[in-house]
Amino acid sequence: MARIRTIKPEFWEDEKIGMLSHGARLLFIGLLNLSDDEGLVRWNAMYLGSQLFMYDEIKSDTIERWMDEVRNNELVYVYQAGKARQTIAYIVNFHKHQRIDRPSPSKFPEPNPYDARVKNMIADRDKWMCHICGEEIPKNARADVCQSKALSIDHVLPLAKGGSSFFSNLKASHLSCNQGKGSKYYSTIDSTIDSTIDSTIDSTIDSTIDSTIDSTIDSALEREREKEKEKEDICRVSPEPSPASGDFSEFIAEFNRIRGSRFQAIDKVRRQFNARLKEGFTPAQMLQALETAMKDKYHIIEGYKYLTPEFFTRSDKIEKFINVNSSSPTSGQEITHAPQLGADEWMRPDGTRTYGTGSTTVPPDAPPRPSASWWWNDGLKQWNM
Repeated sequence: MARIRTIKPEFWEDEKIGMLSHGARLLFIGLLNLSDDEGLVRWNAMYLGSQLFMYDEIKSDTIERWMDEVRNNELVYVYQAGKARQTIAYIVNFHKHQRIDRPSPSKFPEPNPYDARVKNMIADRDKWMCHICGEEIPKNARADVCQSKALSIDHVLPLAKGGSSFFSNLKASHLSCNQGKGSKYYSTIDSTIDSTIDSTIDSTIDSTIDSTIDSTIDSALEREREKEKEKEDICRVSPEPSPASGDFSEFIAEFNRIRGSRFQAIDKVRRQFNARLKEGFTPAQMLQALETAMKDKYHIIEGYKYLTPEFFTRSDKIEKFINVNSSSPTSGQEITHAPQLGADEWMRPDGTRTYGTGSTTVPPDAPPRPSASWWWNDGLKQWNM
């Protein structure tokens, strides 16, 4: 069944498209309409001729020549699968240019993700970059010599969780990254921290349980990383330069070490990180802001769930937390003194005083709380026992 597809303006600028003859170019556009939501289409000259050129008297030899042009320019990958060894074409980069809101399951058989030709095609499609750690995959790294850097094909949604072996669910990765991931599912959707902060706060008990589970998983992953690090010297294909002080990957690694987390180096945060560097902030200040926020009682109660790389690559958050413990003012600033706090009192992020669970606001000029058994009487403006 033919479907509505999108042709972007960049299509006509693509050099591979420009290498096609007019007939092959029209054939390729027709493949987009005939393909299913996995980017798969029957690769048969008679079928394509009857569907795309029904009003033209075009010989099968001509259509086969156009098919060869499309295939030789690596716009499709052709494989055989199923009991009948059906010939199927996968449109490379289909999901990069087509947005599928409600995908329908494919009726075609899946490819073999362990076939060397399939693995190399996926690596070429993904530019030989590991989708888990974001680093390059060496093309000449052999699994028996350089296991941690060797090419592996990852099921983004694991088979154990209902994932498939269609190309939309297959990504290139390092063998060690794939093994370390196991059956976990790494979402590629950028986190929306700002809107989450404004939403209703989850229960403290749930966040504490999640934090404990994450800590256990992180400890196990950290031990695996240390084992892999010992093998890096013999696994490197070529010498690697040491990271610069403003290196984003180094920042994420140090952030995860301090936070005890496993955040990935995503492009959105990289752009924010570079923007802060241009404004004069340093990675050390961003990490200092993280360490300060981890001592904040509000974030301790919330299990640190808001403390993400995206949060600390925002200028307002960096300035807020690196100035919390400032011992002396800069030029043009007034010296202000925080009010003296009593038993079990603490300061909210907005600077107001409270105590206990934080449900009561204490005036800034109120005397310190005498002990944990006293409560603030707002009507009498005094502490009562």
